[in-house]
Amino acid sequence: GGGRTRCATSRGGREPGGAASNAFARTQVAEFADRLKDETPQAILQTTKAGGREAATRLVIGHNPGLKELAAMLVATGDIDARERLGEDFPTSALAAISFAAEDWSGVHSQGGRLERFVTPDWLATATD
Repeated sequence: GGGRTRCATSRGGREPGGAASNAFARTQVAEFADRLKDETPQAILQTTKAGGREAATRLVIGHNPGLKELAAMLVATGDIDARERLGEDFPTSALAAISFAAEDWSGVHSQGGRLERFVTPDWLATATD
């Protein structure tokens, strides 16, 4: 199925959101949500879940500390090295890919996710050297 991008409305949120929307133009719907900036991880999750059931994949672009705390709240399993790096830092431009066994977004909950990938600019630099 298609995907959905939820993005903070600030300038910093709009710029990467636009790039992400262009990259996924055929399957992606971009939405800008004032609520993503400076929100708790629980509020970000509720905003993400409210995006409708039809999108199997969601890309949330926002700000810290909310995104780092959301990722830490959702992840229970996955690559140990990636989980350790996620616990240490969630820098600008980081991407955490988290999968869920839930049938739809209503079943996504705290500690219900598997960290599939955690990519940071520093990690990319060392991985491509």
